Amino acid sequence: MALPSPPTALQRTSQHLQRHSYNLGLSVVFAALGVAIALPTVTGAATGIFWLLGELSLAGWARFWYLMAGLAVMMFLFSMVRKLLIALWAVTVGRHWWEA
Repeated sequence: MALPSPPTALQRTSQHLQRHSYNLGLSVVFAALGVAIALPTVTGAATGIFWLLGELSLAGWARFWYLMAGLAVMMFLFSMVRKLLIALWAVTVGRHWWEA
């Protein structure tokens, strides 16, 4: 009587993904939310910096500090939302990974 052969790496990966597909889906959703939040901040900062390169007058400096204040607020909001996303991930996906 022959013993069954152990599963291959591909079979183990497939079984693992089938068991944890819910967690994987939630991780992708949280990652997409993080990118959706970060992208406007990065593109806004880049646009503002290129816009200010041609505006070095007094009005340009006023816009510069206005932009810096806006960036500070956006970074604060981004960090709060990021912490919220991490907490939500920990409560949903992370808890399941910890228990697995």
